[in-house]
Amino acid sequence: MNMNMRRIMIVDDEVLVRVGLSSMMDWEEKGYTITGEASSGREALAKIRENPPDIVLTDLLMENMDGLELIKVLKKDYPAIQIIVLSCHDDFENVRLAMKLGADDYVYKLTLKPEELVKTLKELEGQPAEAAPAGSPVRNNDRIVFKNIDAIKSSLIKKAIEKNYSNPDSLIAELNEINIKVDTEAAYILMRTSVDDFYLFNPESMIKERELLKFSVYNIIKEIMQRFEQAEAFDYEGGDILVLVNSRMECGRESFQGHLAEAYEIIKEYLRRYLGVGISAGVSREYCGAGMIKTAYEEATEALNYRFFRGGGQLHAFIPEEETDFSERRAEALPEGLKPTLLQDLVEHLEEDLIKDFIRSYLAFVEASVNITIVRARGLMLGILYPFIKIAGQRGVSIDDITDECGFTPYQVITQYESIARIKVWFEGFVERFAALCRGKSEERCKREILKVKDFIRTNINREIKVSEAAAYINMSESYFSHFFKKETGISFIDYVNNQKIDKAKEMLLQTDNKIYEVAASMGFKNVNYFSMLFKKISGRSPNSYRN
Repeated sequence: MNMNMRRIMIVDDEVLVRVGLSSMMDWEEKGYTITGEASSGREALAKIRENPPDIVLTDLLMENMDGLELIKVLKKDYPAIQIIVLSCHDDFENVRLAMKLGADDYVYKLTLKPEELVKTLKELEGQPAEAAPAGSPVRNNDRIVFKNIDAIKSSLIKKAIEKNYSNPDSLIAELNEINIKVDTEAAYILMRTSVDDFYLFNPESMIKERELLKFSVYNIIKEIMQRFEQAEAFDYEGGDILVLVNSRMECGRESFQGHLAEAYEIIKEYLRRYLGVGISAGVSREYCGAGMIKTAYEEATEALNYRFFRGGGQLHAFIPEEETDFSERRAEALPEGLKPTLLQDLVEHLEEDLIKDFIRSYLAFVEASVNITIVRARGLMLGILYPFIKIAGQRGVSIDDITDECGFTPYQVITQYESIARIKVWFEGFVERFAALCRGKSEERCKREILKVKDFIRTNINREIKVSEAAAYINMSESYFSHFFKKETGISFIDYVNNQKIDKAKEMLLQTDNKIYEVAASMGFKNVNYFSMLFKKISGRSPNSYRN
């Protein structure tokens, strides 16, 4: 082993993490060597006393002495050892404590890449532990604020949204530490932006494209919103970006709203021009104090949901329930002409144009019903899937085979698509694909049934075969069978049977010495004269002439 190599110990209670870190790269090639592993702080200390490393990579949440306790001991007894915390993205509070205790840096272990870890290690080489005592502002503030600042901001804003703070002061302190002002004097609004049709990037094969798009959108929004005195952008879930905007501007409220609308339009144009995507946004009312971030988020989310009825590419301001007719919302009864049972008859006969007309009218009713909730609207649209499901089952078809470009089933389309406008477009194609699938299955079934009937005829060619017999053989009514058989073969059932009997009679005339009446009888003809007449009609020659 090269004595100039820096020695590293890995401390984590998850064996897969330890194995992953140990094997993620050729450590010696980078100038490092793994000298030990431990599953707890206590085990790590025992090994460190025997063979102290230069660097410790440690998890924070462990039994038998957690990472925070380990850091305390190491900074007291082994101050020369540099410490890198292995953190999760939502573990900001523990990371902050670790840095205050003297940890030198931190990395996100679940998304850690070899080059990122090497970069962090190399940065430490130029920043020895003795250079700054534990608790110094450089170590405890600057490093934690400026390293992965975007991830920290996003983690904090999620905490503010998801948790109820009994003491908002603690949250204010955390937010102020990264220069986000939400105290009682700082008024703000929260804007939730969402890339339109972000679900199109749902397939696993498009994960990289989705991540790249999200990164690009985030940076464009962040850059444009910098025109406000205080505007912070936060990466949120899915294709959503949250923006906390200072609303106390000298220009006044009306002018502020105008500036915000202008910023949104610029964002929208940039995304359209450079990324080819649309964006919608919902805006909360004005609030002060960290404890109201959750309320502001809920309002912004509700405002963004207006997209469902109004369509994408718009900025929606939250409207309190008392100022709308939402409080009066009741589910309207469907008009008689739009009952799903009526749709079933159309679906059964695959009347594509009539089905489309029905669905257009049905969705127009849903769209115009301002007194129904989004949940109710989606429920109504799910209702028109039931006739398709019923008929599909009867024909051996699964409508789940009819997916959109992302692989969404019809149920997923209706429950996850962002607007009625998008669902309307999807339904047009769905009807066509459903009809084609049913026809294809019907054709397959028809071919199978015809083959069964033809086999039945060959097996019983030596006797009289009635239409009713053949129909019963494949479980059809006699009248429908006659129509079905002629449609699929181009000839009536009786004519087909007679042609088969005459073809068989020809073979017998040429291959046997049987009398004409014997040949006729063997084909199930009781009247030899009728047989001779039919033979001549079909073959153009009499039985005797054919034999000779």
